[in-house]
Amino acid sequence: MKSLKKGFTLVELMVVIVIIGILAALAIPRFMGATAKSKATEFKPVLKQIYTLEEAFRQESAAGALGTFAQIGWDAPGLNAALATATTTKAFFNYGPGATPVGTTVALQRAAVTAPPPVYAAGIALATAAPNVNGITIVAANGNTLVNASDVACVITSGETFVDDGAGNLQTIAGGLTQQNCP
Repeated sequence: MKSLKKGFTLVELMVVIVIIGILAALAIPRFMGATAKSKATEFKPVLKQIYTLEEAFRQESAAGALGTFAQIGWDAPGLNAALATATTTKAFFNYGPGATPVGTTVALQRAAVTAPPPVYAAGIALATAAPNVNGITIVAANGNTLVNASDVACVITSGETFVDDGAGNLQTIAGGLTQQNCP
């Protein structure tokens, strides 16, 4: 009569656990880098959207002037709720008109939405994105943390997106952008 042997031995289970542990040890650091890079690339499509809305507003306005973020119909990420607070802001960057970095408080971010736009001239910065430090940390590939007001990106009137070359941390993890000071 044959004996029916069901199940796995302890050694077989331990080998599987060790293999899973090795795979996890290799995958987790790569995943963390991908998360930081995805957070850092938030500003590119947002600034492009602001550019498109500003250009449409400028072409439709009688004087050919730019509009405030509220006038062009743009809602700041994480601030479209009336009761947004520093802890509920989900955006990884603060956005503001012109080349001036936006403050980190919700009040300053709300004020940026209604702030006057820059005067239209070729090559000026239409909007600026600065890292949001409201409890959110984005670490660059070089190990440095993005810093509000020194790591800045902007979009100019030609639609090009630039990264301020002051610290270079944003350039390190966003990649693919020409380093140039925002005008």
